[in-house]
Amino acid sequence: MKKTIIYTITFCLVIFLFSCGGGTDTTQKNADSVKNTVKVETELPVVKHTLKSAIISYDAEIMGMKKKQKTYFDDFGEKQCVELVGEFQGQKVNQRTLTLGNDVYILDMLKKTGTKAKRMSPLESGDYDYVPTSESIMKQLNIKKEGSEEIFKKNCEKYSINNEMITGYFWVWDNIPLKIQVKNMKIRNKFEVTKLEENVSIPAEIFQVPADFKIE
Repeated sequence: MKKTIIYTITFCLVIFLFSCGGGTDTTQKNADSVKNTVKVETELPVVKHTLKSAIISYDAEIMGMKKKQKTYFDDFGEKQCVELVGEFQGQKVNQRTLTLGNDVYILDMLKKTGTKAKRMSPLESGDYDYVPTSESIMKQLNIKKEGSEEIFKKNCEKYSINNEMITGYFWVWDNIPLKIQVKNMKIRNKFEVTKLEENVSIPAEIFQVPADFKIE
């Protein structure tokens, strides 16, 4: 199993459902839907960046609700943190997802709690990261290259995705999705970069689990 981690733009809907106690069933349904139609590839994909580090800020719209998401990565993608701040069904959400090697931590920054799990391939988890990682995954998820387009002054590769779980388009630069417009389980979701800070210094604690958090 390869050790290099994949840059992840965490799907906000999945994070919200975890926060509200419904994540397990929804994620399992997504995974089962994919497993019923394709052969699952279990090898973890490898994605690197030409940038050593970056902080990417996004505006997101999920089910008509506007959210903020920020992604940090360092060491060319070996470490990453996805931070989500917003509100869902009247509840405040402040959550971080850390990917450190093959371990994934989902942290509730308000409750000071979290969970730890092993990182899975997109077809095992039922979630996709909107970064084309291999011909096999692209074929199984029906992802096609649709040319190039400028997004946020970057020359991006444009891709379409069309399967039972996700349909739509996404735009990628340096293995970083800068724009996403998809339907996931018939729910419209949009992400678009609002700020891109390249090769910046990122505090070490961004990629660390706080010592006073209870991790299950």
